[in-house]
Amino acid sequence: MRNLRQFVLVADCGSITQAAGRLNISQPTLSRSIRNMEASKGVDFFERHGEGVRLTKYGQILYAHAVGILNDYDRATEEIKQLQGSGRSSLRIAAGDIWGYVYLPSIIREYSQAHPEVLVHIDIVSHANRLDGLRNGTYDLAFGIIDPSVEQLYSLTFEKLRKNGFSVFGDKTHPLLSKKKVTKGDLERYRWVNHQFEFGLMEGTGRGHERDYAIKANTMMNTIQTLRGSQLLISASSGFERLFESFGLAKICDDGTGQVSESGAIYWGDLSEKPILRRFVEQVKKGLAPTL
Repeated sequence: MRNLRQFVLVADCGSITQAAGRLNISQPTLSRSIRNMEASKGVDFFERHGEGVRLTKYGQILYAHAVGILNDYDRATEEIKQLQGSGRSSLRIAAGDIWGYVYLPSIIREYSQAHPEVLVHIDIVSHANRLDGLRNGTYDLAFGIIDPSVEQLYSLTFEKLRKNGFSVFGDKTHPLLSKKKVTKGDLERYRWVNHQFEFGLMEGTGRGHERDYAIKANTMMNTIQTLRGSQLLISASSGFERLFESFGLAKICDDGTGQVSESGAIYWGDLSEKPILRRFVEQVKKGLAPTL
């Protein structure tokens, strides 16, 4: 598990040097560990470049599985310790794609360092599974968008923390990146990936654009792998830009529709009565650049 954790941290940081600093080990030691992993499979997991590293197509596959494996392992470890009566508290979080892959990883690391007595567990799940998990006690806290009708129906508290517009993204070699100004007609000449929004709304719905959808994808990691090396396009929250760049995708232009997505923390009741949850939400607010 140690090698998998090191691999995921390098991918999240985009830099072996930064990851080594966070792990409190030397850069050569971490580089050797990554090289040994690559040698054991006979492929390169990272492309090395002047500014750091980025995942190869093989690394993307390992990363997608490694995140799930580590989450499952941490959950099993937590349950074992609880049976042993270790007394550690736990914080179980459900997140949407952008929160799980972009906003929360660094915040969770900082929170865990400040509160070693709390074991943080995070799952990247759909809107429906987040709400079901809050209702049945599987999760203590959720982050993402929320269907307004559900918010009112179940008397949930929704703290809006992020507001992002939409941008058009494609592979870093996409022909449209060579144009100084991309027009609506330019966009209509290419096919699109339709990434399903979390409560039934589909990407592009109701935006007045004629888009020829070639593929429907239900997870962001699948969407990323589909876009790489292709001439397909996607309209997604601008908050994904940094993640997309780490996988060899690039922003082509603003979507131009004026549509925005609002997301944040979702929970039951009053946080003043739940100190662990309150401290984590405070850490999130502190760690995010304001967009509202």
